[in-house]
Amino acid sequence: MPPRSIPPLAYAAGVFVLVSATVHLGLGLSGLYEWLVLGTEGALRPLAMLLAAVLAYGLVVTYVTGALAPTTVYAAGASVMALYLFAYADAHAFGLVEATTGLDVGGHGHDHGHDGHDHGDHDDGHGHDHNGHGDDHDDGHGHDHNGHGDDQGHDHNGHDHSHDGPATEVLYDHLVDDTLALISKLAEAGAALAFAALAFLDRR
Repeated sequence: MPPRSIPPLAYAAGVFVLVSATVHLGLGLSGLYEWLVLGTEGALRPLAMLLAAVLAYGLVVTYVTGALAPTTVYAAGASVMALYLFAYADAHAFGLVEATTGLDVGGHGHDHGHDGHDHGDHDDGHGHDHNGHGDDHDDGHGHDHNGHGDDQGHDHNGHDHSHDGPATEVLYDHLVDDTLALISKLAEAGAALAFAALAFLDRR
């Protein structure tokens, strides 16, 4: 039996999937260590990360070994990558699963109702807010160290996100501040598009 011809687009999809799988594996193992050793991380997030890594690696292995028909792998690959994109967006911005199940899937431990952030009462409009908690300084020399000027709870290193803005803005902030997540999501978007194109071309 001659070796199966693998389309170049399938190679690209495979690379994207491997990037996503490796990022999920690293984050899952790191979270598992924090959960088991440090006790600073819950079990849900790292276990979900590891499951996502296994599924992604499984897609590649299944395709390479020919265990399933290519069309089936393409459809499954596009669906899984789209699911990963939705899961990230929902966990960090939309909160549909959290609102429905009560699970803190994003690992934030905050209230998505946006009513739990007390920014304080600054009569002069120049409050010096370090962590979004509304420390009131009456010396008139408050500073906004993040250039936002809107007292939305951003800390000095730019990683404390306010959830008062539109979901797309919140999602953008998370991706900009998290390089690994950005790489992973770009890879998943590329893989989803590549798998969808392969499935379409395979059915022609």
